[in-house]
Amino acid sequence: MENVLLEGIFRDLGKRLTKENHLSDITWALANNIEEFRKLFMDLFKFEATGQDPVGLEREKMLENGSRPDFLLDLGDRYLLIENKIYDRNYHFDQYSGPLDGKKKGTFGIIINHKMDEVWRQKATSHNFMVLTWKDVIDQIKRTHFSSEARPYMNAYVNYIVEVCSIMEIKEIRFEKLNSLTYFVNLIKKIISEFEGDGVEIDLYPAQRAFGSSWSGQYFIIKRKGSQKAIYPFWGIYYGEDPPCIFFAFEKDWCKDIYLKYKDKKMKKEIFYIETYAAEPQIEFILNDEKFDKFEKGGLDLQEEILKDFFQKVIAEVARYL
Repeated sequence: MENVLLEGIFRDLGKRLTKENHLSDITWALANNIEEFRKLFMDLFKFEATGQDPVGLEREKMLENGSRPDFLLDLGDRYLLIENKIYDRNYHFDQYSGPLDGKKKGTFGIIINHKMDEVWRQKATSHNFMVLTWKDVIDQIKRTHFSSEARPYMNAYVNYIVEVCSIMEIKEIRFEKLNSLTYFVNLIKKIISEFEGDGVEIDLYPAQRAFGSSWSGQYFIIKRKGSQKAIYPFWGIYYGEDPPCIFFAFEKDWCKDIYLKYKDKKMKKEIFYIETYAAEPQIEFILNDEKFDKFEKGGLDLQEEILKDFFQKVIAEVARYL
């Protein structure tokens, strides 16, 4: 029972403590208190001790060149430097490569939760950075034989990483199968989390009303960069009728400006059309029948492509009025 509670606590923390700094702080705290876990990081990056007991991981230590790496394991004559990135493509390879604080030998690593394109991978190699994913960390934790004291914390930590880094099972979506609802929600969460757009900031927003008797989906927050004003749209699927529909809802209570802007408009675009649903009240951007048909018949790659295009076009449409 104790292990179940611990895993549940870490899973819930993953729903609230979702930023890079949160993940780094929790990782740092575990590594400094569980030597087996600290050694796991050394093994992952092929960093071996030389008979000297390693000191704890240092968190954002200010170095002589002005940089503050997420993690630094200092053995005196050499060090292990690790960066953590969740969707952030600012990798700092130039900033960290080369000797730091007068030390002559460094091992450099970066852990990401997204796909790094080939150009950046080549740059990582040229700067002696080893690139791993948080999925690699999870796999190593599962393969490692931890003590009975440490194992419950490692299992709980895995639950936290899965939640924060959106490491979710996604398969082809066939709506006649109930488990496809899980894959669908996982996929739209992935697309929201990976979005990069000029001038706007977007993040997942947990809300109980994202699921109901005939709809499933995900709320998210969107605002102009530097602005405190935000809206909270819903993206999901409605299956109260046959066939179901994939849609965005801009509800009056959480997206008032967008609702007022579109409530009297009729609009058809290449990939979606707009309807006003007065009963709630809300404005709906609905994936059109042609695209929905292609989505239903397509493989996972095509399904992700259609949803990503839908998401980007809706955001581009409404971002003008934020």
